[in-house]
Amino acid sequence: MIRYNVYLEDPTLEGFRLNYCPRENYAVAFICPFAVLTGASGKMYNGLRGFDGEFKGTATNYGLYQLDGQLDKAGPLLYSFQDVPYMEPYWVTESPDAVHYVTSHMRFDFRVDGYDWYDADGR
Repeated sequence: MIRYNVYLEDPTLEGFRLNYCPRENYAVAFICPFAVLTGASGKMYNGLRGFDGEFKGTATNYGLYQLDGQLDKAGPLLYSFQDVPYMEPYWVTESPDAVHYVTSHMRFDFRVDGYDWYDADGR
């Protein structure tokens, strides 16, 4: 049996690391950013990625979709899973102000005050 406890805490760079231990006997099991994004063109998208969800060391691509002003309505998928794979290996790097989750096709930069998401080989 797996039990999940959910609580809120102020963001820290340490909290974006997979080895983060927020409380005694707690551990991060899965990091899954779901975000509404604005592209360089001003169009809005939603995207979802998962790190260590199905298999340790893999990132899962749940898709990048164009929004039409309604968050509850599924928009068109921007890139096929043939162009940007459903699953691929990832690695983590760090800089003084961010923790970076990187694959061959995307990069997600977690910062205390925001994030940057680059996907689909920079398209």
